[in-house]
Amino acid sequence: MKGLCKGALFMAVLAVLLSACSTLNFAAKEETVLEVVNLINYGTPEELQSLSDLPFVLDGEIVFSGGTITDFWTGLRASGFLLRDAVPVVIQEVAPGTSSRFSTSREMEIFFEKHLVEKAVCVDLETADGVFHLLLGEKRGDYPVILGFGGPVK
Repeated sequence: MKGLCKGALFMAVLAVLLSACSTLNFAAKEETVLEVVNLINYGTPEELQSLSDLPFVLDGEIVFSGGTITDFWTGLRASGFLLRDAVPVVIQEVAPGTSSRFSTSREMEIFFEKHLVEKAVCVDLETADGVFHLLLGEKRGDYPVILGFGGPVK
């Protein structure tokens, strides 16, 4: 009986770990990243807003207002912005130090450590206009949640 309980506990823990990995693995696939790029390029601000979580990392800032994110996606669309010729060159799980892609501030470092390490992937996109960074999280519908956007870094 004792061995059966240990086995059941092990299987339950394994199932939780594997399900967490599978949702992040979804965001870490190049095909999924390119689908997000397509959505950023051609989706509506409402679609992008529905996939954006708060707090949201926007360039070097941590944004806590949904209205700011709505304004960001609306402004991007209105300006005709495109991630032209985007190629994911790095797709990696967020780890200590990843925050420096967005900001070298201690505030950003702590935010990443508390909220994003092992819960998101960071994508470096090489585009015709420079390198952009995306933070992507668990699957929501057909796409991963968008947790951050930064760039261009020349």
